[in-house]
Amino acid sequence: QLQSPDLLVISGDICYDVGDENTYKEVKQRLDLLQVPYYVISGNHDDSVALGNAFGYTSENGKLHPYKINYDGINIHFWDSWDGMVEPSWIDGLEPHSLVFVHHPLILGACQFMDNKYALHNIDRVVQTLDKTAFSHYFFHGHYHLEKSIHTSKHHFFITPSTFFQLDDTASDFKIASTQVGYRWIEMENLHLFTKVVYL
Repeated sequence: QLQSPDLLVISGDICYDVGDENTYKEVKQRLDLLQVPYYVISGNHDDSVALGNAFGYTSENGKLHPYKINYDGINIHFWDSWDGMVEPSWIDGLEPHSLVFVHHPLILGACQFMDNKYALHNIDRVVQTLDKTAFSHYFFHGHYHLEKSIHTSKHHFFITPSTFFQLDDTASDFKIASTQVGYRWIEMENLHLFTKVVYL
């Protein structure tokens, strides 16, 4: 059964290998046809400046400025991690119980191969900053090519499968587990969050 979303988030890696502004423009044209509000962030295979030019986002020093919306009383933040970095000050600026979309996971433990090879470059500092926050937050990621939810005593991390292929999260080397693709459905009401992955 098809579900009609209130808004759509494209969480990075729009391009296959390297960012291309013409590709972004074509994707934008197709998204505009949906007539659903949508928000886009960069992944490590994107070019943030070209993406920003196509979608109308501002950038500085090759990186999109963080931006946020308030939807039905929920603060939703969008961060660019194409370079494998997240500024700890962004975490400090979060309102209580925020939702954050950022391509790279802000936690280790989801996939041995990806943790060892392609984790966030400043993951240790980010984890330290997260540990000091006063409120819990919900983080939504891509990048790792798998589905996983990780919960700490304070925060909740949800990794969404790729629209290309999924990795074996137990393998120490690159190993494709599946070519089935999917998306994540999110509902939130009165600070109660429900989310599931729908495979196609």
